[in-house]
Amino acid sequence: MPTDADYLAIYDLENIIPAAIAQVFTANGFTAASALTAQSDPASQSKRPRIEIWLKVNGAYLPVQEAHMPQDVSLNSAYKGTLTIYAVSAADNPGKLVHSIFRSRVRALTAQMPYLVNGVYLTKHKLHAPMVDGDTAVSIKTENDLQMSTLTYSINFSIQNDAWAAIL
Repeated sequence: MPTDADYLAIYDLENIIPAAIAQVFTANGFTAASALTAQSDPASQSKRPRIEIWLKVNGAYLPVQEAHMPQDVSLNSAYKGTLTIYAVSAADNPGKLVHSIFRSRVRALTAQMPYLVNGVYLTKHKLHAPMVDGDTAVSIKTENDLQMSTLTYSINFSIQNDAWAAIL
């Protein structure tokens, strides 16, 4: 009988994908304290500079990609989503330079992300190339000494066939 951990390892997409992407950032010069996800320690969410990585699952990839399993079971295995990365820094002059560097590094790594994450940090899932750049919005809140860029990417990802054995 499958355990909660088995289900989480396959279907907790909103945490699995961002956590793997955070590991890529950490392996490429960011620190664990500056590459955050919803699972990160809330105390570290006030540190600057930092990036925050969020995934919105937008439903099944169309046409539906089915994983055909034994016992005539057919499961949806491909999804589309919106990956949002917030780059946050101080809004003072030194912070603005750090912010530009952070934002540039985010763009450089996300351009390569499927090639850096698949098979290394994502083993039961796959992020499909390309990640399509969306809008970037920059905001400054001087009263909070905060500058933030919101970078969005349209992504497609799938659950790999060998992942299903634990729950079937």
